Amino acid sequence: MFRKHQVASAAIMPVSKVAEPAFRENVLDKMSNDKMSLIARNDSEICLYGQRMYKKYGKHRHQHQYIRQEMRQLARFLNSARAVDSSVLTLQDCIDSTKFSVCVEAVKNLCGYDSKEMTFTTPSLAKKIGHACQSCETDEDQIMKTW
Repeated sequence: MFRKHQVASAAIMPVSKVAEPAFRENVLDKMSNDKMSLIARNDSEICLYGQRMYKKYGKHRHQHQYIRQEMRQLARFLNSARAVDSSVLTLQDCIDSTKFSVCVEAVKNLCGYDSKEMTFTTPSLAKKIGHACQSCETDEDQIMKTW
């Protein structure tokens, strides 16, 4: 019963204008209602990333949770980047090459980098964030080429 109300309340929360109805209903509205989901829902680049994954994997219902997880990872990265540099507002700001050092510092903070040992607590997360950001950048380049 509680889950039904949570999904219903998520439907009235603000969301990026780029979110398609099926993606919103099956993925965004079923995200946990917390700070990271709010960041993911309102950032157009994270929503576009989620929609691309939804178009690729969305027909398999069990993949919807995976898509939400990937979007939350990008939201955590964006939140960490905002903590490092207050001029970062969106994921698109992180993709800008002038913010590379900010992104590196954000990933280090997020993944538990130990400067003495030069190791990460969760190195796989750093790699996943790198691949996701690269995917967002590649898609942005493809969009610009079509113009």
